[in-house]
Amino acid sequence: RYGLIAGEILLLVGVSRGLGIPLPTVLLAIAITTQIISNAALGHFQSKLQNNAEHVVGSLFVLDALCLTLILAATGGPTNPFSLLYLVQITFSAVMLHRAWTWALGIISILLFGLLFAISRSVPAFQAHNATGELSLHLIGMWVAFATAAVLISYFIAKVSEEARQKEQELLLMQKQLARNER
Repeated sequence: RYGLIAGEILLLVGVSRGLGIPLPTVLLAIAITTQIISNAALGHFQSKLQNNAEHVVGSLFVLDALCLTLILAATGGPTNPFSLLYLVQITFSAVMLHRAWTWALGIISILLFGLLFAISRSVPAFQAHNATGELSLHLIGMWVAFATAAVLISYFIAKVSEEARQKEQELLLMQKQLARNER
């Protein structure tokens, strides 16, 4: 989650300073500070939260969806190419949590994305694609967002799959040892 926060900060600073697009820093600071505080609290109370790990992780995914909504609302809403990142959280939920959490996060994300149409701040650079054949900032942003989502999903799913393979190998080894001991 700290990597996500660092990525958000770098992206927002890049858009604000590098591209000269004015952004409402107070709203963005609230969302990012909320994520930092929740991360610090998670680290501090980690040993006490193990009995409710699924509930805690699911709640953090919901909090992250709310923070993403606030960030997107301040930076173009549904026209912001990074709205695609709702799907990353749903994917992580599908891998880590029970089906109910994934469905809940999916429905919450759909509702939050829909809310963006009503509450978002317009950013003209994200409004339209150029018809002249040139790449608009929106199209470039869509590509960067897609690449970010693809890398995050690929990394996370590969890591979880590798852990599952290792557990399967350990189980097979234990079964062989058990069979040997029985003989």
